[in-house]
Amino acid sequence: MGYSFRSAVARLVSSMLVLAVVNVHAVIEEVDAIAAIVDDDVVLVSELLNRYELFVQRAEQSGATEVPPRETVLNQLMERLITESLQIQEAERRDGRRDLICRAERDGLGRLSAVVSR
Repeated sequence: MGYSFRSAVARLVSSMLVLAVVNVHAVIEEVDAIAAIVDDDVVLVSELLNRYELFVQRAEQSGATEVPPRETVLNQLMERLITESLQIQEAERRDGRRDLICRAERDGLGRLSAVVSR
């Protein structure tokens, strides 16, 4: 009787371990990689690859018979993504500065708004 009890417990424990492994596996997600760090932002590899896929689709739709090498296109797309990120960050900084100027003017701190607007 002791042997069958141990066997049943062993089967129960192994079943629980299998369930635990399956649950842990279900939680694991693919993590995106960083392609570039741009000031306070990042460009992800997935963004770059999505842009490349879009480029290839558009080239096929336009009937292009020849496209530049993949590496060349990826380099150009990376430059474009970095430029876009910088432009977005600058626009956000300007909006923040604009908000500060408006508050300073509203509060009667015109001199401060002149300094901040430089």
